Amino acid sequence: MPTRSRATAIRSPLTVPVLILGPALLVTACASARPRGPEPLAIPVQPPAEVVGDDATEALPGERALAHAVVIRPPYREAFRFSPGGSAAAVAYRLELGDGAHVRVEAEPPLLRRGGVVIELLEIVDRSAPLASDLLRLVARAEPGAHELEARVVRGGEYVVRIQPAPGHEGLYRIAIVDAAPASGGEGSLVFPVAGVGVEAIRGGYGAPRDGGRRRHQGVDIFAPRGTPVLAVADGVVRGVSVSAAGGKVIWLEAEDGEVAYYYAHLDAQLVEVGTRVRAGDVIGRVGNTGNARRASPHLHFGVYRRGRRIALDPTPLLQAAVSAVPVNGESVEGDVGALGGSARTVEADVPVHAAPTEDAAVVDTLAAGALVKLLGATGRWYRVELPDGGIGFAPAARFEVAQ
Repeated sequence: MPTRSRATAIRSPLTVPVLILGPALLVTACASARPRGPEPLAIPVQPPAEVVGDDATEALPGERALAHAVVIRPPYREAFRFSPGGSAAAVAYRLELGDGAHVRVEAEPPLLRRGGVVIELLEIVDRSAPLASDLLRLVARAEPGAHELEARVVRGGEYVVRIQPAPGHEGLYRIAIVDAAPASGGEGSLVFPVAGVGVEAIRGGYGAPRDGGRRRHQGVDIFAPRGTPVLAVADGVVRGVSVSAAGGKVIWLEAEDGEVAYYYAHLDAQLVEVGTRVRAGDVIGRVGNTGNARRASPHLHFGVYRRGRRIALDPTPLLQAAVSAVPVNGESVEGDVGALGGSARTVEADVPVHAAPTEDAAVVDTLAAGALVKLLGATGRWYRVELPDGGIGFAPAARFEVAQ
């Protein structure tokens, strides 16, 4: 999905935001998969190295996000709807990273949107005090228009990830923070094309008869729940994004050497465009059952072709040797993602609100039956909610109904 951009040193925190290379990190960034506009994005992110006064702190979305930074443990995934002003203008996460740990942060933008966000990685200088700009050191930042940041941490410690969209680029983003090295295998190894599953999910084999034996299956079918991320199996360039009667929503990905093309069919969503350069493991679509698979369970038809898409190859040996990549948002969300940004009411009494999306996190409030909250995000079986008093916490999604 995204294309790579080179890391660039920054002379001053007030220059146009690009990647900053700190002494503790080796960083690369991934630009948006959507075509870039001709004008740079201006994203008002306060440089964390500056001391911010009390009045200014109240006015800055990035500072409000720090005040509500949630403690997480990678891998962590959340759907979050950014909106101008208030508690949803930016979001921050607090996490521990060990010596040599590799962290990847991705903010997948709304479908068919370019997505203009700044992603920052900040080191906590003083862990004994509440988060504030003068206690953080900006060590890496993905440039505006990018939506992915990768870093290998040389020095372990506690860090903060902060994400903030540019004005006009708000909306529903899917955020992933993963503490893991990129998938790698032997020379020529592919990344398995569906996140969270392996060869055991292949049910329709290569060469199987179709249409009463009139043709042969020229790929394999990989079954997974609708919406499961579909991944680029190798570095390459997207050469086709289309819809057909047989394949439904399809994507053609050409390998870097141009010798092989990979075919993805029956997609529920296509998240790239023709000409997009992708890296192995990037999310390019979502599993579905479009085309002639509409009566079947959701699955990905995956094919491998040579010589201009004319000669089909059996992908099974390649997939058996493939490595698994970390999915961008492989964890299912129980809450209503479409309701984020709106309100919900509790359907029973004594609903606990936790400081983080885990049962053992501190309870910061308890809601009565019929209590109204604003839905900011969703992760696993939890909603991130804004309470009437402005507090932020996480509550079980099953104990709410969306307010009409």
